[in-house]
Amino acid sequence: MGKTSRVIADLDVDALIEELNRAIADEWLAIAQYWYGSLAPEQTMNPVVKEAIKKALDDEREHVNELAERILELGGTPLKNPDQWNQLAHCKYLEPPNKLTDLRKFLQDALKGEECAMKAYNEIAKLTFGKDHITYQLIVHILSEEAEHEEMFEDMLENLPCDFK
Repeated sequence: MGKTSRVIADLDVDALIEELNRAIADEWLAIAQYWYGSLAPEQTMNPVVKEAIKKALDDEREHVNELAERILELGGTPLKNPDQWNQLAHCKYLEPPNKLTDLRKFLQDALKGEECAMKAYNEIAKLTFGKDHITYQLIVHILSEEAEHEEMFEDMLENLPCDFK
């Protein structure tokens, strides 16, 4: 982060980097959950749900990259130790259902994760609003994608066939 950026950013940059690293931990845990859900056999998973999981998985990977790039721009080091994911994350890892075909549980857990992520990103947005415009714009972008995921998983959960409810 250059001198002018530090002067303009009216906040504790080290604390911000810590929050962004916590968000990276959240994203890695979401990636793990969605990856596991993507393992469900094609014949047991609705293609629409399969595509939604793929989209969420791709978005979460994009978020890790965007957050890491911003941390580097701020002069920090992105989280690099997987052992710290659960320790630092705002949102804890929810163990996937025992059966890969338990679509209802998977969607409920996905919703819990998205809700938690949205709350965490909202707090970072409040922290950066009017103080660090670049980070704020990034967080609002990620928050909007998390909101899309939430809506997508809510719709799927509401429209599950009776045998999944």
